[in-house]
Amino acid sequence: MSKDEKKEPKFDDMVEGAIVGDEPTAQSTILTGYKSQPDFDPADVYIPNLRLAQGLTPEVQQGEARPGQWLVLGYEPVVEVQVVPLLYSKTHEHRSKEDRTVTECTDDACALREWTGPKESRKPPECTTVYRYMVYSVTHDALATVRFARTAQKTGRIFNTAVARAGLGNVALVLKSVAQTGPTGQFYAPTCTPVTVAPEVLSTAARRLAMGM
Repeated sequence: MSKDEKKEPKFDDMVEGAIVGDEPTAQSTILTGYKSQPDFDPADVYIPNLRLAQGLTPEVQQGEARPGQWLVLGYEPVVEVQVVPLLYSKTHEHRSKEDRTVTECTDDACALREWTGPKESRKPPECTTVYRYMVYSVTHDALATVRFARTAQKTGRIFNTAVARAGLGNVALVLKSVAQTGPTGQFYAPTCTPVTVAPEVLSTAARRLAMGM
């Protein structure tokens, strides 16, 4: 090869920050600051949502799931999920009629939380009650969050009743779905049924919560 010919770069030369040659001290410098036992804060860990797929859900539109299936990011869609509820929160949300944005309603005396109109044509509250849970999904062996609002509120109250009887971390439920027809067409609503699980399942759920993942 003449001196005017270009020499093909080696892989190590093309990698930014790569160590080329005999530099035994450089490797130890790169490893400085790493830990074998990470001490993540809660904000450092992503807890995925457990969602019920509908006709316009992105995964359904992309052909990756079917309406009525349960979705958790990173896992295959399933028709039912077994969960252990671990943490609970009740909030209220208001959806703007103009741009459909959702904000949390913090006014305990908010009149928009009430049903309005005559009995035969009553209008639902504009501020919606939302039951939110952190659950351990036995199906996915992972923590997830799930929420019950609007058409899912009835199932949320059944979920609440099971928790009220046994306590958080002491009961398991199976979530499925059922097709229903509303003013805008067919949609899927969640269903839930308490089930008996081995004590080891509840222990695993508690351990996962302590780990935060």
